[in-house]
Amino acid sequence: MSLLRGWTPEKVTLFAPDHQAVKESRKIAKPERWEQLGHDTYTVWGVYQGSNKSPYEVKLDTLKLQKDTTSGFGCTCPSRQKPCKHALALLFLTVQDPDAIPEVDTPQFVQEWLDKTAVRARKEQEKKRRGAEASVNQEQREQNYLERLDKIRDGLDELQLWVDNLIRHGLADPSLKSYTFWDDKAARMVDAKAPGVSNMLREMGSLVMKGDDWLDELLRELGKLHLIIEGFKRFEDLPPATQADLRTVVGWHLKKDEVDDESAVYDDWLVIGRFSGKVDDKLRTQRWWLRGIRTGHDVLIREYAWGDAPFDTYLEPGWALEADVKFYPSRYPLRALIAYQYDEPRTGLQAVGLTIQESVEAYSAALAKNPWLPEFPFLLDGVIPTRHGKDWVLLEDSGLAIPLSEAFDHQWALMALSGGYPIQVGGEWNGHELMPTGAFAEDRFVNFDLLGKIT
Repeated sequence: MSLLRGWTPEKVTLFAPDHQAVKESRKIAKPERWEQLGHDTYTVWGVYQGSNKSPYEVKLDTLKLQKDTTSGFGCTCPSRQKPCKHALALLFLTVQDPDAIPEVDTPQFVQEWLDKTAVRARKEQEKKRRGAEASVNQEQREQNYLERLDKIRDGLDELQLWVDNLIRHGLADPSLKSYTFWDDKAARMVDAKAPGVSNMLREMGSLVMKGDDWLDELLRELGKLHLIIEGFKRFEDLPPATQADLRTVVGWHLKKDEVDDESAVYDDWLVIGRFSGKVDDKLRTQRWWLRGIRTGHDVLIREYAWGDAPFDTYLEPGWALEADVKFYPSRYPLRALIAYQYDEPRTGLQAVGLTIQESVEAYSAALAKNPWLPEFPFLLDGVIPTRHGKDWVLLEDSGLAIPLSEAFDHQWALMALSGGYPIQVGGEWNGHELMPTGAFAEDRFVNFDLLGKIT
């Protein structure tokens, strides 16, 4: 019996907010620790006596969890963690020991929770319907487009004067060592509706604070900035795909309904990496890298979340998804969205990787078409993790090697996985170093994101 089709203990672990939550939830993921357990067709519930006088009522909507892991659970405990340890424990029980959860009549506290969830869903649908009815017409959209284009251009014209003064005074100017020097101009770019340029400026400020080896990197970033400024001066004369790349780099993104259906590509898409990070103090981003098992196409799925809102976890490194994906316009299309999913994600599939030389050449070809690519997916075949002096590298039999990111925390685990033999390693390349996300060895995939929560 399976109450949560496709779920594994590893997926529950990845669903957890942190290592401590996994540890605490596993302690109580035992049938004897619960006063009541039960399930019906689509719901699992339990009653757990915690430190509070009243027991905690824990609920799982299995149908919703298959599609949306942000709201398919509930608990009456006061924890601010989402999911709390009680919901995690019930998830572990449901996945690992479903026979311990009997099928019984749905209790009133579960029915009341389901009714409230249905009311919220109806309100959300009504909100979307009203939003669609109130959407601006094409004429208004075009007007908004022109107004934003003018704002960005005005901001970039001002930025060019600032960059010219920066070069004129020289990069030895001590004011560059002040965060205020960069933050003030970054804030101006937000006002100019170019948040992507704002982030670039803040990152330049961070480069200067690194140490002594920042000059070459800063010049490289200033070169990219110069290309953006010059590109917007000639914006209307550029091909649509180049316009799309310029819009993306300044943070002026297309809406999902603006992505062309004709760009859809069918394949089994293997997830070779997942990364998350902050855009600013309030906005977070998560990106998945996928590779088509038959087509060899690379795909970037990027999502955003505000504040502490959780990301969906319907994709995990090592899983494969049979789907049509639609690519956003670009001279080198990478970012896409899932247009249609044919089945549940599954494991056991593997994509063909490339050599280091082939991967670097692919990256160079991508940069020639879109010089503002911040990162690029690598899936390397036949590499051995090893030490080179104080650094870690992936080494081929050919003698070519590629450096691993200093931020990667699982070098020894990667070496142990290899055992001194060549393996396939997936990760993200930034032009200087590789951040691994997982590796295939002996027909199994090891997810380094999972290692971070169990070690």
